[in-house]
Amino acid sequence: MGQQQLGGWDAQVSAFVCPFTGRWPLQDENSVAAGALSAGRRRGAATAEGGMKLSSWAQPQLRWARWDAGERTLEVGIGPAVAPRSACLKIFVYVPESMVAPPLLFAGEGVEKEVAEALNRLSERAAGKRTPLSVLADQAVTAIETGMAGHPGWEEEGLADRGFGDIISLPPSHRKAADAFICFAVAAVRSLRRVSLLDPFPPTLLDGQGGRDFDACSQCLLSLPRLDTPSRQQPHLSSQQGFLLRWLLDLKGVLIEGVSGASVETEHACQGDFVIVLNHGNEPLFDSAARDYGTVRAYHGSSLENFHCITRCGLKSFSGTKRMNTGDVYGEGVYLSSDFRLARSFAQRGKTWPHSSLGTHVTCVACCTIALHPGIKRQKETAKMSGGDGLPMNAIPHTYYVVPDPRFVRVDSLLVIPDGPPPASQPAKREASEAAVNGAARAMRAAEGRHE
Repeated sequence: MGQQQLGGWDAQVSAFVCPFTGRWPLQDENSVAAGALSAGRRRGAATAEGGMKLSSWAQPQLRWARWDAGERTLEVGIGPAVAPRSACLKIFVYVPESMVAPPLLFAGEGVEKEVAEALNRLSERAAGKRTPLSVLADQAVTAIETGMAGHPGWEEEGLADRGFGDIISLPPSHRKAADAFICFAVAAVRSLRRVSLLDPFPPTLLDGQGGRDFDACSQCLLSLPRLDTPSRQQPHLSSQQGFLLRWLLDLKGVLIEGVSGASVETEHACQGDFVIVLNHGNEPLFDSAARDYGTVRAYHGSSLENFHCITRCGLKSFSGTKRMNTGDVYGEGVYLSSDFRLARSFAQRGKTWPHSSLGTHVTCVACCTIALHPGIKRQKETAKMSGGDGLPMNAIPHTYYVVPDPRFVRVDSLLVIPDGPPPASQPAKREASEAAVNGAARAMRAAEGRHE
């Protein structure tokens, strides 16, 4: 079901939620949906009581959005960019199935009386105007920004004084995920393409004019202490380090469920490989296509430096642009394979950070679900064009999927492969596995050579 067939409020929910779950509209990053994600930044610096100007990262903005299809309720978190989630305010929007009825906005628990009353007035005004969801959310941010002006927990000093107990007390599995996310950011900031790869950029490391201070970002990342220390030896974090770690672990509408063994994804995993499991919640466009056309499991291998952006903005098609790395012989779109070994052969490892517990190098593969919308290219489609048993010269190989619209790809997990010096008991197994994967990939490419 295409976007043109998803009508009413559901189309607006989809457009609003997609940017928060890493699935941007195709070639439409300047859309209303993209604007909703940066609503707090677009209004410029806020002013607290007493005339003190707040940094952009200390002013309220949309932090996350998650859609509950069963309850038809949109949960939106609002707060400063680097505040812990527990310090953010939640608002809920009940979205009716019919456009005849307006959405209803109400405040979550813990919202102060003045803010709750402002939100109620906003909901009443919006009911008579059928206000679009993105506009309603932006107005809610403004109302909360006004009502929370001068709130000690949302001022710059207050944010720093809260401490970083939420980061220091992370369970071991989440610390492992944080280690990987630091590796992704370090690979991006070291790259010659860091301007495009370190996107989004940590808000607390912008310079005084709002420009990205890559040197400061690199120094802060490389100075982070080791995370896998015993609980009695909790790492000390400066304000800058704590804000950076909290921001790296905040994936907007996507929740980090934990870490599991890599064997859940592939039989070719080695000891030490692990999977970071992600939870995207519901999204009407993807869910509708999945129901109507089914889904398939597929994998995407890429350079480590790309995963900072992939984790936060999803997989994107760069076919025909300067950022294209491996060609687009089968047409424009995101390229995935149902064969893990083939996808793994496209993944390029990168160096870790000095205090990483993952060794000296890391490789990553995105484990995805594809909603099989008719616009997706696969062998089933091109085989019909041949008119016989043979495949046409431009046929897509049977393990390939080319997805023109990235909204039909969901990154469910990240398979992380520590490539540094393996444990003493593992070198032979690791080397044998690497040889098998690379050999199988070479054989597949040779067999598919006729298509190129």
